[in-house]
Amino acid sequence: MLRGVSGVLLCLLLLLQTAHAQPEAGPGMAVASSIPPTSEALILALDGINRRNNPVERIDLFKPEATVRSFIWALNRKDVDLARKCVLNAAPTDSINYISDFLWFKLGRYAAFSIRDFHLYVSENEALATFWLDTIHPGSDDEPSGSSERLRLQRVGGLWLIAPQSTAKTSPRSFLYAPIVTDFTEMLAMGMTNKLTVQDAWNSYQCLSHMKESAMVILQYVLDAGDVFPGEDGLKERLAPFHERETIFRCPSMDRAVISYSYNAALTGVSLKRVNTVASTILMYEGIDRKFDFRHQVEGEKRSHIVFVDGHVKAFTKAELNTAFKSNTVRW
Repeated sequence: MLRGVSGVLLCLLLLLQTAHAQPEAGPGMAVASSIPPTSEALILALDGINRRNNPVERIDLFKPEATVRSFIWALNRKDVDLARKCVLNAAPTDSINYISDFLWFKLGRYAAFSIRDFHLYVSENEALATFWLDTIHPGSDDEPSGSSERLRLQRVGGLWLIAPQSTAKTSPRSFLYAPIVTDFTEMLAMGMTNKLTVQDAWNSYQCLSHMKESAMVILQYVLDAGDVFPGEDGLKERLAPFHERETIFRCPSMDRAVISYSYNAALTGVSLKRVNTVASTILMYEGIDRKFDFRHQVEGEKRSHIVFVDGHVKAFTKAELNTAFKSNTVRW
C-alpha cells in the first residue's frame, strides 16, 4: 500500500516539475514562452493520466499527427498563443485572446480533451486527420462526452500546420476541400485565423450538432414505426419518447419562439426502403414552407444547414444550394 502511495506522489512530483520546466526547441520548432503555473496542476495531472492518448509535452510540427496532438495539448492548457502556432495563417495572439475565455467556458477548470481512434491520410503536402475527441471530467461518474473530428493539414516550409476552411485549398480532389466547418476542433482553428468569430462558429457548430441529433431521433422513430416516415402533424409529440431535451430542435442563433427547423413533408408515409437517394434527400432544413433561412454568417457569406435522410448535415450558401438542386445532389 505504501509503495503504491509513494508511486502516486512521485508521479505528481514529476508532473509539477514538468510544469515549471522549459522545453528545448528544435530547429524551426515553435514552443510556448512559459508553461502554465501550478494553479493548473490538476489539468496537468489529468493530461499525464491521458498521456498515452495524447503523448505530447511540447509543440512538435514536424509530423501531421504530432501537430494535431500538439494543438489539443495547447487547448487543454487554454494557451491560445501556443495553439495558434499549430495553425496556418493564424492571427496575432492579442486579437484572438477571447478564445481562451471560450475554452474556459467549454472545459471549466479541470476538464480536458483526449484523443483516441486516430487515423491519418497523407498525400504529398496535404493530410487529413480523423479522430474521436473525448471531453473528460475528472471526479465525475459520467461517461466522457465526445465527438468525431477531422482536421486538415498542409506542409509549409517543412512544418505541418492545421489548415482550416479559411486557409485550405478548394479543389474537390484535395484532402483540404470541404464545403464548411462542421467539427469543433476545426471551428477553433478557424477562429484563430480571425476569419470566423468563435461565437458565430459555436452557434453554427451547435446548430449542426442539434440537427444531427434531431435526425437520429426521427430515424429511430421510423425504425420503430415499421420503416415508415411520420407526417408533420403531431410530429413533436410522437418524437418525445425518443429524446430527453427539446433543445435539439432549436438553433442557438434563433429566438426560442421562432421555428428553427422544418421537416420535409414529402416524406410523409414513405417507406425508408423506397428512398433510394438517402444522401441527397432532405430530412430537415432551416426555414419554413420550403424557404431556406440563411442565418449563419461564415467568411462573409450567409449559409443554411440541411440534414439528409442518411443523417449527415451540410451547410450551403444560396448559390451552392441552387446549384445542388439543379444537379439533383439535393432533392425533396
